[in-house]
Amino acid sequence: MGVEDNIILFKDIFPFNHVPRIMINGSTNKKFSHLNEIFLTDTTLRDEQQNWRNFTIDKGVKIFLLLVE
Repeated sequence: MGVEDNIILFKDIFPFNHVPRIMINGSTNKKFSHLNEIFLTDTTLRDEQQNWRNFTIDKGVKIFLLLVE
């Protein structure tokens, strides 16, 4: 049994083909009104600490410049 066999990915909350769901009181079936805009904050990126791939310095700077526009 390899390490991959023991990984719990929580695919019901974080499906690979949809945006992550919000879990409230053990359920992801809550209805929310859709926003007209998506708001991205500097904490969304967490300074690349939880990013799936590392950004180059130039890409990181570009993202933060876009955030301040």
